[in-house]
Amino acid sequence: MNKKLILSPLLVLLAWPPGQGKAQEPVAQLKNPPFQESYLEEAPVSGRVIAGVTLTGSASSALLSLMAPASAAGSSVCVQVMTRDGRYWSKNTFQLPASIGASPVALEYPSAHQKFLTQQQFGGLAVLGTPRECTDTDMNTVFPAGMNDGGDAEPVVNIFVNSGRSDTYLSVKNDAGMRRPARCQKIQEGRRTGYDTICRIQLNKLAAAADTLDIKIVRRRYERMLPATEFTLQLPGLD
Repeated sequence: MNKKLILSPLLVLLAWPPGQGKAQEPVAQLKNPPFQESYLEEAPVSGRVIAGVTLTGSASSALLSLMAPASAAGSSVCVQVMTRDGRYWSKNTFQLPASIGASPVALEYPSAHQKFLTQQQFGGLAVLGTPRECTDTDMNTVFPAGMNDGGDAEPVVNIFVNSGRSDTYLSVKNDAGMRRPARCQKIQEGRRTGYDTICRIQLNKLAAAADTLDIKIVRRRYERMLPATEFTLQLPGLD
C-alpha cells in the first residue's frame, strides 16, 4: 500500500543557542520539557523512508529556515531532527506562536550538542515536522524544513531518503516535464546511516508554476519494487 504524506510549508529556524535569533522573528517554544535528544557513537538504522524535506535558495542566511502557514499559528508541531550519519536525533513538541505572518519561526532548541550540530554542512541535517503533539502525530501531513545551502542558488526542493540500499526515483505527477521518474542521487560523502540519497526538484525548471507538487518516490532493489511513498508538497510563495 502506498504511503501518502501531505506536506505543508513550515519554515523552521534552529536557534544556536536559543534566544539569540533576530528580535523580529517569532519563536516556537518547547512545549513538553525536558528537551528530548540522543547522541550515539554507533547509530541505529533509520526506519523512516523520508528523513526530511528542505527548501534551499531562500534569502535567509540561517542554518535552517522555513515559513509556517498562517493556519498553523498557535498549534502544536512535532519536530524530528536527524543527522546524515545517524548519530544524532531529536523529537520534541513545540508550540507555534499565536501570530506567524511571513517571518521565520525560530525554535527554542536547548540542545546539549549545539557545537556538533552547527558543524554540519549542507545535507548533514534532515528535519521533519508534523502537526500535533509527538505522542499524537498526524503522519498524513508533514511540514518541510528549509536549509541554507551557503550559496545564491535558485529555489530547490531537497528530499532526503533512506533508500534501504535500493535505487531511488522521483516523479512529479502533476508536472508535465517531470512525470517520468528520474533517478535520485546517492550521497557519497561521510557516514550515511540516517539517510543516503537526495532527490532534487529545481523549481525554476518545472513546466508550470504550481502551489502544490504531487510527488512519488519509488525504490527498486534487485529488480524488486518496494512500496512507493507519495506525498503532496505545498510550496510557500517564492517571489
